[in-house]
Amino acid sequence: MKKIFVLAAMALVVLAAEAQKVYGDKPGWTAYTTEDEFTGKRSHYMRYFDEQRVLAATFFLQGRLGLLEWYDGMLYFDVTFDAVMEHRGHIPMKQIDYELRVVLPGNEDSKDWGEAELKFEDVEKSGQTFFGTFVVDADVEDMKRGRTVALRWDDPIRGRQVVRKISLSGFTRCYDECLRRYKKDWEGN
Repeated sequence: MKKIFVLAAMALVVLAAEAQKVYGDKPGWTAYTTEDEFTGKRSHYMRYFDEQRVLAATFFLQGRLGLLEWYDGMLYFDVTFDAVMEHRGHIPMKQIDYELRVVLPGNEDSKDWGEAELKFEDVEKSGQTFFGTFVVDADVEDMKRGRTVALRWDDPIRGRQVVRKISLSGFTRCYDECLRRYKKDWEGN
């Protein structure tokens, strides 16, 4: 039993380290800018990272919320094995139904449903940890007023329903900072 606990703890540390490579080591909402090296076009967005729960999300300033979901390649060995052996490391995209819920003050909720494409990172070997991402529409005003946003979907890899909750603490401050800094770029998009 001790070995299982130690292995689970080690797996969580590995997942946290992988998430930090993608999202950096600063928890909470943070403004980011990337620039296309060929066109010079800049893209502005916000990232959320919670190292305790190994949760990472991206908010695109046009009202789109992206979630990054980690998968332990050893737990889903068959998925990585099939990808390597049959698809040159590519894990096929899956269509998912989701529910987006923003918890607002006063026990009020904003709900939205839809479909999204769950796309996966390619793997190089069987058993490799990998991630999937999907993007959904999200109302900026609801997220600015909200306390938490929750996403629920039927995960085709895990074979069960998954719920991820993201704190909106600091979201408004970060969003307003982005508006001040990048308003001219946004108006051009």
